Order: sequence, then C-alpha cells, then structure tokens
Amino acid sequence: MHSRPPFGGPAAAQPALWHGWLRPRGPKAVVVVLAIGLLMVGVVGLVYATGGLKYVYAHTMYLPVLLAALSFGVRGGVLAALAGGLILGPLVPLEVATGETQPAINWLYRIGFFLLVGTVVGAASTAFKRHLDWQAWMLRHNPLTGLPNQAALLEALRANPADALGLMVVQIDNLLEISNTLGYEAVDRVILTLARRLVEHRPPDAQVYHYHPERLALLLPGATREEIEAVALELHPILSSALEVDHVPVYVDIYLGAIAQDGHIVHGDDLVKKADAAMAYAHDRATAFALYDEEVEGPSREAMSLLGGLPEAIRRGHLVLHYQPKVDLTRRRIVGVEALLRWNHPDLGLLPPGKFVPMLEGTELVQAVTRWVLRNACRQLAEWRAAGFDLTVAVNVTVRNLMQEDFHHFVDSHLRECGVPASALEIEVTESSLMVDPRQVLRVLAGLRRHGHPIAIDDFGTGYSSLAYLADFPATSVKIDQAFVRVIEQRPRVESIVRHAIGMAKAVGMHVTAEGVETASVAERLQAMGCDYGQGYYFSRPVAADALMALFYDETRWPAARLPRGEDGRAHPG
Repeated sequence: MHSRPPFGGPAAAQPALWHGWLRPRGPKAVVVVLAIGLLMVGVVGLVYATGGLKYVYAHTMYLPVLLAALSFGVRGGVLAALAGGLILGPLVPLEVATGETQPAINWLYRIGFFLLVGTVVGAASTAFKRHLDWQAWMLRHNPLTGLPNQAALLEALRANPADALGLMVVQIDNLLEISNTLGYEAVDRVILTLARRLVEHRPPDAQVYHYHPERLALLLPGATREEIEAVALELHPILSSALEVDHVPVYVDIYLGAIAQDGHIVHGDDLVKKADAAMAYAHDRATAFALYDEEVEGPSREAMSLLGGLPEAIRRGHLVLHYQPKVDLTRRRIVGVEALLRWNHPDLGLLPPGKFVPMLEGTELVQAVTRWVLRNACRQLAEWRAAGFDLTVAVNVTVRNLMQEDFHHFVDSHLRECGVPASALEIEVTESSLMVDPRQVLRVLAGLRRHGHPIAIDDFGTGYSSLAYLADFPATSVKIDQAFVRVIEQRPRVESIVRHAIGMAKAVGMHVTAEGVETASVAERLQAMGCDYGQGYYFSRPVAADALMALFYDETRWPAARLPRGEDGRAHPG
C-alpha cells in the first residue's frame, strides 16, 4: 500500500499514459470487447475443426479470458471466463465425428479453471496498473506534499509559452537549523504546513508546485508585475508567521522571488532560473521579496561564469597578487603589506576581488585559491627579506579554510619551504567568520598562534565585537574597517566609536591598524588616538610587487623597515 500524500495522489488524478489500450474506454473498449468475442467464436470454430473438446485446442479459450482480465480487471476476467466456459459447455461435443457429448463435470470443471485464471490475472493486472499509476504520478509530484513537482511545473510553462503569467518561488531558508535542532520529521512538518498555507491562501486561479526540496512555486496565470507584487506582500506575512512543532514555536525564514512574463516567448527553464535569481537577490539583501529584472540576474550570472573559469585561471597563471603597504604611524615606515588577490582575465582585464571572491568563498574552490595565495605570498616575502626588508605579509583566510584541521600544517610547510619565520606571515580573519563555528575556529587559530603567526581581526567594528570576544580569541591585532575611518573627520560620533574601538583593543594588548586612510590629516588624527598602523590610498594603492620595491627605497616618503645587519654588513632574515 502506498501512503496518500496530503494534497492528492494517483487515485485523484490518473496519468494519461494508462487511458489507452491497457484501460480501454469508449471506442477502444468496444474494439476490445469485439476482439474478445471474435476470439471466442474462433476458438469454437477451431474446436469443431479439430475434432472436438477431447483435443488440446479447447485450451485456446484462455486467450480471450486473459485479454478480458488484462483489459478490464477481475470483472472482465470473470465475465469472459463464464462466457467462454458456457460456449464450450454442454452444446459442444466431446468428439465431433461420433457426436459424443461431454459429461457435466467436464464443462463445469473447465468453467472453474477459467474463473480462477480470470480472477487471478484480473487482480494482478489491476494491482500492476495501480503500481504503474503510482510511479507515473511520482514522476510529476512531490511524495511529501503531493504537490506537482518541477517536471509538472516545466510542463505547465511549456504548454502556453506565449501567455502572460507570473511565477513566484518561495524559499524556506532555515530548514537546516530546524533539522539540526528538532530533526528531519520537524522539517517535513514545516514544509507541509507552509505548503498548506500557500494552497489555502493562493489566488483562485493559481497553482502551487513543490519543485525543490526547500522551495515552493506559485504559477499565476495572466498576472502583471503589480499583481504579483501584491500577492507577494499578502503571502509573505502568512507564510513567515511562526508555527508550532512538538509544542515548540518555530520561526520560518521565508524569501520570495518572482518573474512576470508579459507575453514574450520564454523557455520554461529560463523562467524558473529567473525567479530563482530574484529569490537569491532578495536573500542576499535580506529583503522579503524581489521581482526579476536585468539588475537582479546580472551580477550573479557574471559571478557564476567567472567562478567556472577559476580552476583554469589557476592552471594558466592568470591570478596575481597585489600588495598594499601597512605603515607604522609613529616611525613613518612600511612594516608590512596585505596580499590582495587579482585576476588578470584574458577578456575582462584585471578584475578586483569583489568581482569573484564573494561567490568563491561559498565553495570548496576557495581552498585551492587560498593555498595558491599563501604559496605565492610566502615566496614573495622570502624575496623581500632576502633583499633586507623587515616586513610582514597579511593573508586573508575564510571560514572554510579555518574548518580544515590541518590548515596550520599547510601554512607552516610553505614557510619552511621558503625559509620565512612564522612571525612574518599574518593571518587575517573577519569577525563574521569567527562566529560560524567558534570552537573550531578558536582551535585552528590557537594552533596558528602557537606556531608564532600574528592573527588580525579584519573589518573590526562591523560585526560582533565586544571586550569578552576579543579576550577569547588569540588575536594579536585588529583592523578598523574603512567605513568608519573615511568619515571620522566629518562625523564626530563615528570618531568617538573609532576612539573607543582603539581603546578597547589596546586594553587587551592588541595592536590596531586603520584601513581606508586617504589623507594626512586622518593619519595624524588616528596616531593621536593611539592607532599603531595605517593602510589606505594616502600611503599607496594596492600595486604589484615590482612597483612596490620603488616605494620601499623611497626615503622621502615611507621607506620599508630594514632587517638588522650582521658584522659582514649583510641583512640577516633570521
């Protein structure tokens, strides 16, 4: 027995596939009945022609019985069995030549066997067709909700490609958290509840689909952009209202995306992709709803295309590192640089990290890219130290990197290969990455710190900062985000925030670097607040390593700090 889904099943909607000859109806049924009758007449003729019932040819009557059972089930099998048994009954002689009649037990026994075969085959045929019905239904419906699935949605979109319509998708964003907390059954109940809400509150002519494990869709025939937006504004509070699972109130995080087709012929797959892109756009901007336009898809399509080309870019050497100096505000010397990734794209030119890194950070490909950055930054650092410059290089790592237990072993292996001390390679992490899995991040950062690496908290002040949080993590410095630094002269309240952040970091023994320093007056103001280092366009834009060498030697600006020299007069990298 198949369990019946909440919103219908095969018994409610038979697939068209089995409305043909396996389930004859109307004219087809008449043809099958005539065929059964002709077969029976033919069997009687065959029996007479071959000498009577004492010969084996009477068994040919099983053919019309089987045909009736296969076509019409138990009822057809029983009726055909009775008809065939009676036709071959007392009126048909046992032997035609002598006119010998058959005993009653003969034809009654034959009818019994015909009935047995007709009943068994009819029942098996009915069960098999029901199973085929279920399988055909499953191809076009979601087994949990019973709603039409992606195949049915695409079929509906292809049926009338030129019609004006709206397609809205509903993303349930926090199912993983619900599953981790309450289990898989709770997730199923949440999806069922939301599907029921959508079915109950949809516009009268709209159809609901369950086209993705975490997404529902609403097809709105003839809807304009304004009507779609009105439906979204009405549905979102209904769908996102808290529901109860096992007496636990559960908040459901819902994002809606939609597209309006105005009569232009658009492929069904493209409509779904565009609605999904609008939903992703709403998710990224933390808004309840987004309606598709070119602005919605442009960035994501471009980023996806770039992401696909990254493995080839690594192999062909199209990735490059630029470096931005970090200047000691008191000594007025370059004491370090931050390694910043660039992509020298053969068609698009030099791409900044904002074009491809955000999407990269959500994939495992970030592991290969981070390793490439670390490898090349260590080699460049070794060259600078061999030339006598006492510098550190800061490399940004992501939360995915910090989830790797052996990450610090990989870092150390490259340092040993290049002959660079761990104290010269600074690891930068953002505040938000520290909060994804604090225990794991703390364990990996502690391992890096034990090996001697400085740890910097990037974008300080934009996320989760607190004195207790600073004390927990093994960081040696913080970097104040440029969003604060750039406006400290225009906004006194921001200046107070920066001053407080510097004081808070200093209180736990950390150094402070200010990003986004663009003028001399800002640099002086930060120095007066107790900030240790500055980084920004006032000192230098990010440039290639060769261009940076000229700045290292420029004694009139911010020359690079030098390594101590031994008695032989040579720099000693240590």
